[in-house]
Amino acid sequence: MKKTSIICLTIIFALIVKFSGAQTQVTFYTTKGVFIVKMEDAKRPITTGNFLKLVKQKFYDGIIFHRVIKNFMIQGGDPTGTGSGGSGVKIPDEFTPPVSNVQKTIS
Repeated sequence: MKKTSIICLTIIFALIVKFSGAQTQVTFYTTKGVFIVKMEDAKRPITTGNFLKLVKQKFYDGIIFHRVIKNFMIQGGDPTGTGSGGSGVKIPDEFTPPVSNVQKTIS
């Protein structure tokens, strides 16, 4: 009976997570402060998966934001710091509605 209860609770928890729209959060630690980004796991699984894989590989550790436009945007992810480099990974574009480049988004 106890084993059945644990299995049922596990399934219920998994369903709650799935349908609650739970999102992965990534914390950025910079010389200008800390900020947290919520990833769109369900809406952009390829992009999110690729980004999280690179985070786990510590690809972004020490990389600068090479392009900063005050009150508009910051751009990073290039290990050369020039905007011409990258991870070498090519993924398909997932830029389709309802998600778009709006204020306070990462893309």
